[in-house]
Amino acid sequence: MNSSHDWAKYVSFTVALAIVVVVLLAVWGVVPGQVLPMVKVGLVAPFEGPQRTIAYDTLFAVKLAIERYNEKVRHTGGPLVELVSLDDGGRAENSQQQAHEMAVDPAVLGVVGPWSVETASSSLPVYQQARLGVVLPGTVGENAGLPPESEGLIQIDRTGSEIKNLGQDQDFVSSFRSVAGRSPSSQAMLAYAAMNSLLRVVEEGKSDAIRERVFTKLRSASKQSGLTEPSGFGRLGDDAEPSA
Repeated sequence: MNSSHDWAKYVSFTVALAIVVVVLLAVWGVVPGQVLPMVKVGLVAPFEGPQRTIAYDTLFAVKLAIERYNEKVRHTGGPLVELVSLDDGGRAENSQQQAHEMAVDPAVLGVVGPWSVETASSSLPVYQQARLGVVLPGTVGENAGLPPESEGLIQIDRTGSEIKNLGQDQDFVSSFRSVAGRSPSSQAMLAYAAMNSLLRVVEEGKSDAIRERVFTKLRSASKQSGLTEPSGFGRLGDDAEPSA
């Protein structure tokens, strides 16, 4: 008698718990068994050559931004983001080829980089023709011949408050150290902010996060006062990190 009563209570509790879980998942926008949509974003940097260390700083920072983004949207229906990273060696011809590689994959919704005037000059026309959004450091795009209000383009100001605040963000600094084994450089903070700018546009689109929508949503930021030199890796062949 008691055994039957206990079994009934157990069944009632299990059913109630299942209902609560389903309701919470519905609130979060996640359906049990749902396969979340997956999109791609790109990073093009000189992973081989004299600028290799700085390039890997940008890679660590970008991966950290994507990891945090995926953790957040996993409970809201996505889309999840996968990184495609390509090496241009800091050379204009390589950067143009990598731009073509990004452009032919329709799952790639936007790209962070390239990081010098020379590589930007050769690759940005490819991205513009493919209507593939790009996030650039500082005034690289303007120095590469693109007007500051080019469609499908954001230029991140390394003197802006978001970059400065990252240096004081102990969570970001400690997370970066745990994967890179060193403190984040100015290039790492620039890359992290650049990827977050791109991810915000992707997140806004949710299931409608397609390349054309991301491209049309991206606009370059106006050049801020005090930023008079292109940031990033500097001119081709320079192996020193630019001063902050």
